[in-house]
Amino acid sequence: MLSNLQLLRAFASIAVVLYHTGYFFNGIHTEFGGVAIFFCLSGFMMAYVSRKGAEGFMLNRVIRIAPMYWCATSALVLVLYLRFAIPEITGAFRSGHHLMLLAVFGVLIACGVTLFRSFRRKVCSDELILQYLWLALPAILVVSGLLCLIRWAGSEEVFHLMKSLLFIPYTNSDGGILPVLGVGWTLNIEIILYLLFAICLVLTQKWAPLLVIVAIMGAEMVGRLIEIPLFLRPYVGNYTNSFASGIVIFYIWQYLLRDRPLPKRWVNMAVVLFSLAFFRWHLAPSVLAPILQKVPLFGHFIGSVIPECVLLVALIAHEAGVRISARLPLLLGAASYSIYLTHGIVLVIIQAVAARWPILLPSGSLAAASVAVLISVAVGVVAYRYVELPMLAAYRGWLRRKRGTDSVKVETCAISRY
Repeated sequence: MLSNLQLLRAFASIAVVLYHTGYFFNGIHTEFGGVAIFFCLSGFMMAYVSRKGAEGFMLNRVIRIAPMYWCATSALVLVLYLRFAIPEITGAFRSGHHLMLLAVFGVLIACGVTLFRSFRRKVCSDELILQYLWLALPAILVVSGLLCLIRWAGSEEVFHLMKSLLFIPYTNSDGGILPVLGVGWTLNIEIILYLLFAICLVLTQKWAPLLVIVAIMGAEMVGRLIEIPLFLRPYVGNYTNSFASGIVIFYIWQYLLRDRPLPKRWVNMAVVLFSLAFFRWHLAPSVLAPILQKVPLFGHFIGSVIPECVLLVALIAHEAGVRISARLPLLLGAASYSIYLTHGIVLVIIQAVAARWPILLPSGSLAAASVAVLISVAVGVVAYRYVELPMLAAYRGWLRRKRGTDSVKVETCAISRY
């Protein structure tokens, strides 16, 4: 296992959480390139797992990212329905309409208990019943979210939720192209890149990663030559280029770095120096201001290659035997997808509480931002342990029963465990 990549995932997810707290470091608001690192990791790992062929590739991708995303999106809708951060529904909440949500959950729980007893007596084992319940969890949450929107909002919001769940970009009321769960915009891009990879794998397994690079570069050139619609612009830009760079780094690692370790002492020194330069770049860019003013392209180039350099340094360190083995970073790396998806919900709740106690506002102080990050990470780890893992196990079991084999393994996406 490339354990150093787990550290990168943990760092990137926490960096994104910190960015969304709204805190500024000496006037600088940065996510330390976390999203770009995610896309680099994604390109690298898609090239890595593509060696197994096209069979089940797209299904594995969808199973890995969609159910948890559906749960997180629907959970956000439920939180918003229960008054947090949405003052427009305060009157409805106080007038008792929120009882509809409780009634929905009551009916679902009653149905679940009934089915559980029936299946337990007549059909199957407790383990299989639990698998069915985990398979149904995303659907239960989605239906609950749709019912809340139908009662609280209008048909337009319902269609927005459905588009979000189907990874279809749309222009929202603010003129942006963010889905209901804001961070889902990256998954909209990822799902298209996975689809592109699957198509290329069908054409040729050997050259599929290179075909993906050609397609991404071609789309980039088209985007520079003609005006493309707003909702398509995220698919042509820096993040898709980072995905392509991750594929290039896979080939560099496969043919130039793998099983060719550098001296461990020099690698340790390089990691320390690169880490210092990395944080210096993001937290004190004014140091390079004179150079950047004279050569603007230099700053753009450095900023665009830093995520790729982060991945390269992690791989070089791995080959030299400098590998992460501590349990906490590995756990946070494994839980990074859940942290990434759920932190927006946690921050909505924290900001609602901070409206009454301003000292808790994450953007107000480093202490409050740190507390918000710690709570978000803790909630993400809990969601990973008690929702993501059992739900993935249920879908793996479903795949095994469908294919009649015990050898099915569900690969994971860029922002969690591969």
